[in-house]
Amino acid sequence: MKYQQRRDIILHLLEGKEKLSFQEIETAVDASPATLRRDLERMESNQLIQRYHGGIRSIDTVTAETPIKERHNVNLSEKRRIAQKAASLIQPNELIFIDSGSTTLSMIDFITDNSITVITNGILQAQKFKEKNINCFLLCGFMSMRSNAVMGKETVRLLKSFRYDKAFLGANAIDLKLGILTPDDNECELKTAILGCTKETYVLADNSKFGKKSMFALQDADTASLKVITDKAFPEFTCYELMIAD
Repeated sequence: MKYQQRRDIILHLLEGKEKLSFQEIETAVDASPATLRRDLERMESNQLIQRYHGGIRSIDTVTAETPIKERHNVNLSEKRRIAQKAASLIQPNELIFIDSGSTTLSMIDFITDNSITVITNGILQAQKFKEKNINCFLLCGFMSMRSNAVMGKETVRLLKSFRYDKAFLGANAIDLKLGILTPDDNECELKTAILGCTKETYVLADNSKFGKKSMFALQDADTASLKVITDKAFPEFTCYELMIAD
């Protein structure tokens, strides 16, 4: 079993829990105690978990996948300005992709055109679109309890079968040189896949996401078609064009 497989099992065990004992990890993962300790050291260095004597705990930060209902209340006014700006870009009859995330969830409050069709991996997003009688298709796949989203190989395969007019993505962190970052490889694969399926891609990120670190960076992103909607100017950010929400 490779490190990535062991890491995914450990993170899956930690979902919905504050702590996980080393004994619980040993029981679930087929590896020696020494290998598991090295894995946990590596995961902690990548800001995926925090170790303590006898086990590990979730990292209680926005970039480490705080549950979406908690993240929704962080920088709320900034997120709503960004969400309103993003919603204003949608045109009638378009096919759009809406990513999971707290800012994309706020975006739905400002969408009123029921001629559009929405495809999403966000469970809360799909529920909200249904309440507004806007045609929405929820992708299938493995459900992440922390982000209330579906993801995985099947999700990406289905995602890539459509061609979108616009896509609106969330972001856990934005490095001023590396660009868009996420703590989960499945989530990164999905966000990267959408870039090849849409005419225009927008990343919604408030100012708190800039200068933060996370494990995976979006790959092969076309700088001409990807723009970042935020609430503050960052002149040192040169990876993609910034759109400032008023």
